[in-house]
Amino acid sequence: MLCIDGEGILTVIETRLARNPQIRREVVGQIMEYVGPVSKWRAQDVVELSDRYFQSENAPDEQCIRAMKILKSFFSLLTKNMV
Repeated sequence: MLCIDGEGILTVIETRLARNPQIRREVVGQIMEYVGPVSKWRAQDVVELSDRYFQSENAPDEQCIRAMKILKSFFSLLTKNMV
């Protein structure tokens, strides 16, 4: 899950239910793989990626699309106000 705070900071959240210590190490490795590219993203990158996703065949229902429009507005304001 990708979360964004009020200052535009991205946070990656991974949840699993496994109790096996080996599985936990594998999950940490996967998280590191996810975070590597995400750590270099800018607000505009998130907007562009989400636009592509919401125009794809995998696009979610109308409620999610409305939420994405709100998020896009937030990022537009954020990028305009960044120095």
